[in-house]
Amino acid sequence: MNRRYFLKSTMAAAALSKRLVAASDKVNIAMMGVRGQGKNLTGMFASLPDVNIPYLCDVDPNVFGPAAKIVEDKKGAKPQLIGDTRKALDDKNVDGNVVAT
Repeated sequence: MNRRYFLKSTMAAAALSKRLVAASDKVNIAMMGVRGQGKNLTGMFASLPDVNIPYLCDVDPNVFGPAAKIVEDKKGAKPQLIGDTRKALDDKNVDGNVVAT
């Protein structure tokens, strides 16, 4: 399975599952690296009903704007914008990290 197939099948499954999800059933992920491909992945994960994005992480604070807007528009909540990924890694409520370069 290649990455494109995985992403397409994930998005197709998300489009088919328009169900309500309890907050306790949601996965919290931190997006690390939000320029280019990271911004695209942020939009894809933000489209999933069972995913929360509490953190956007990047060493360049100038790239947060577009990715933060995507999360706010799709999730209705503003993520924390951090430059040091250790804060997200230390947060016990974060279930996973997506690293994009």
